[in-house]
Amino acid sequence: MKVTKACMVSTMICAFLFALATLNSALAVSFTAEMVMEMKGQKTTCPFYFKDSTYRFDTVQGGVKGYFIVKGQDDFMTFVVPDKKGYMRVPKQAAILMKNNLFEAFFYAAKKYYKLGSKSKEALNGLECRKEIYTIEGSSGPEKAAVAWVAEKFGFPIKIITSHKGKELAKVELKNIEEKELNSSLFQIPPGYKKIHPSEVGPAKEAKREPAWLKKVKSAPVLNPPFERTLKEGEVIRVKVEPNSYVTFEMQSPGRDRDQWARVEYFAFKDGRRIKNLGEYGGFAAAEFKELPEGTDEVVLVVLKRSPRIKASRLASSVIEIETVKAPDNRYFSSRHFSRLKRPRITLKDVPNDGVNSKGSISFFSRKVNVKEKFYLEEGTSKSWDVFKYGNGKKINVRVNVNKGNVHVFIEEAKASASPSPAPRKGAPVARDKGPRPKAEPIPIAIKFGRWRVKQFTSIPGMKALVPAGDWEMCINQENVIPLKIIEYPICKISKKEIKASTVVFDVTCSGSGQKIRSHGMVTYKGMDLKGGYTVEMGDGSRGIFQISGKWLGNCE
Repeated sequence: MKVTKACMVSTMICAFLFALATLNSALAVSFTAEMVMEMKGQKTTCPFYFKDSTYRFDTVQGGVKGYFIVKGQDDFMTFVVPDKKGYMRVPKQAAILMKNNLFEAFFYAAKKYYKLGSKSKEALNGLECRKEIYTIEGSSGPEKAAVAWVAEKFGFPIKIITSHKGKELAKVELKNIEEKELNSSLFQIPPGYKKIHPSEVGPAKEAKREPAWLKKVKSAPVLNPPFERTLKEGEVIRVKVEPNSYVTFEMQSPGRDRDQWARVEYFAFKDGRRIKNLGEYGGFAAAEFKELPEGTDEVVLVVLKRSPRIKASRLASSVIEIETVKAPDNRYFSSRHFSRLKRPRITLKDVPNDGVNSKGSISFFSRKVNVKEKFYLEEGTSKSWDVFKYGNGKKINVRVNVNKGNVHVFIEEAKASASPSPAPRKGAPVARDKGPRPKAEPIPIAIKFGRWRVKQFTSIPGMKALVPAGDWEMCINQENVIPLKIIEYPICKISKKEIKASTVVFDVTCSGSGQKIRSHGMVTYKGMDLKGGYTVEMGDGSRGIFQISGKWLGNCE
């Protein structure tokens, strides 16, 4: 840039123009390099191009060959797929989840979560660099999270290392840097290319590798519920599947901090062969598998991380709900607890091995019925009542009052031939429940229908805070109670949906271009708020764990 005679007007103007000329010269730098990225023991190398704060690098994402174009002032990255003559726009912050661009993942984390700890000068690959060390707040104070070497000449990092608790997580470095003029077309979408949807791009087929734990299954111990034991990382156990029953698993991690959470994965097996992945669970999540693939004879549990304590119970397949009442306490079950069943039954069972027999009362009432009966249960014994026989099929509410001991309460579907407790005879004396009685009508609405705003978060190693991973608004109504945007996509189908009061357990499968993506989890509505979580399993075996929260906005338009 030429400095004109206007510089003579003022020393200040001259200095400004000189600084501007220097800045423009710096921004005009361009170079090629070899980008080397290391993560999880895998090393990849690809060409890298830089010009005027815009860069491009070739890559393979999910088996699809293409290249990223990233511009400094653009909030999105562009992924170009030559084989499809198309491109996709991806938010830069998604790099922190997809692990496909360590530069943008670092920029986002440095802005949102890291704190610059120190700066110093250091030469790297023949260039003068500004070495920046970033920290993040850990459970015991600041911890080193990343180190970046920013080339002064380019204003861009040529090496980044991220770490967690002193252990290296990922590294990217630009090597063999060569300054040269680059054609601007390298950083533009080729003419004629159209915007495409991710479902239109199919990954290349790769040979599947069998996981190491699969070899342990044959010699793994077979456990029969109920049981409770602590398992070690890498341990495998087998649980037999029995007719007319299902198994529930409760997990406890070594600690409440996310860095102490354990992770386990469940699989359905038939004749010693794996037939379905039932999902990955972390922290303190409970799992139950009422519906298994046909022929399943075992559920195999694999401990992926740390040492969880697992408590397993076997329940009759007719049971839809179970609660435990400890004396002195009571539970109220409104008619909505029984509305999904044709022949609802309630069973009380004394909690075994607690050394105490149980006693109390059970009350059945509606607008026209008010019946109270006392019960006494010896160690481990049970008693059942057919709810549908009270009040000639009218909506019945039940209250269980435990005066002594501990009682399991089961709500289940009774068999047509079962008649464990006949309805009271006409004219028989009836014990009146003198306590306060909740209203039987109207039935309380467990889920607030209307328009909800949902936010999604995920966790990244080395970051104490959860990372935002998207937000959206959607209508929750009688037909749709799953607050995920993907259910509106035509390629996605709901394969499982169970509603228990205000809690929804779901399983959604999306299929396109020969690949399947499965999302399964649970969400609980509470007034004008919702909270939950789910796991996404990709067709290439990778997965992500997300948490969601939401706020009710108002009625649907």
